[in-house]
Amino acid sequence: MAEEEAEANVMDKMSGSERAAIFLMSLGEEAAAEVLKLLGPKEVQKVGAAMA
Repeated sequence: MAEEEAEANVMDKMSGSERAAIFLMSLGEEAAAEVLKLLGPKEVQKVGAAMA
């Protein structure tokens, strides 16, 4: 239970860009590329920076 709370606290502190980066990395290269095509340039830049 304490471990779940710790994970929840970490997630609460993450930005949307950081959450999106983790999600996209879990999808794989091809699927992530398809999602990134739907984002605007500034969004892609923010997510890309979070992935680095």
